[in-house]
Amino acid sequence: MVSWTVTLGLACYVLLTLGIGVYAGRKVKGADDFIVAGRRLGIVLATGTLAATWFGGGIVIGAASEAYKKGFLGVIADPFGAALCLILAGLFYVRLMRRMGLTTIAEFFTIRFNKTAGTVAALCTIPTYVGWVASLMVAFGRIIQTLTGL
Repeated sequence: MVSWTVTLGLACYVLLTLGIGVYAGRKVKGADDFIVAGRRLGIVLATGTLAATWFGGGIVIGAASEAYKKGFLGVIADPFGAALCLILAGLFYVRLMRRMGLTTIAEFFTIRFNKTAGTVAALCTIPTYVGWVASLMVAFGRIIQTLTGL
């Protein structure tokens, strides 16, 4: 069983995170504010936000498990693959999407091709986000299980 100080620290962290979310949520005025921070982030803050999003709890716990099973070479592709994907997206899509005032790849496909292509692009992202959110929930559950013994 974990000491009460660790449990209290975890509770404070969760409450602080929720408080920040509520505070920031009140400043959101529309979809652009929510999805791309109103296009006001600088390069440092945008990079930090992307890194924190990409390497969340699901990736960290999954990577730790893979590293334990397969060693360093079992997880080396993950950070390099993520970085390469972000660099390529930045080089080929971001300027064009900013110029067009778009926020998603699905919007780009809709305008560039047709509504069907945009719908297919949007549908292709659903399994990715469902898997990502599921991995975060599993990671949070494992952390709670480890700390509380539940």
